[in-house]
Amino acid sequence: MQRVRIAQEAEVLLARVRIDFRSKRQGNSIILSRSDLTSKFCHAPGRGFHVHDLYYQLIPYLEARGEARRLRKEGKLERYAFP
Repeated sequence: MQRVRIAQEAEVLLARVRIDFRSKRQGNSIILSRSDLTSKFCHAPGRGFHVHDLYYQLIPYLEARGEARRLRKEGKLERYAFP
């Protein structure tokens, strides 16, 4: 059941990234900082995702499917690409 929940939530996350961040498209990917993701999707308890779930379950699930990747970290700036 946990895998099914992660898969479903990851699909929701990906769809929301593609809709809400269209303007951040660079080439074939949407490039977002960790701060962009956290402020958009982890803002209210009970609504959105928990930070731990976002970075340790949902994004790794999308990375394994080739639908997200972590870009090179530059100092404190951590960025992700969503093709």
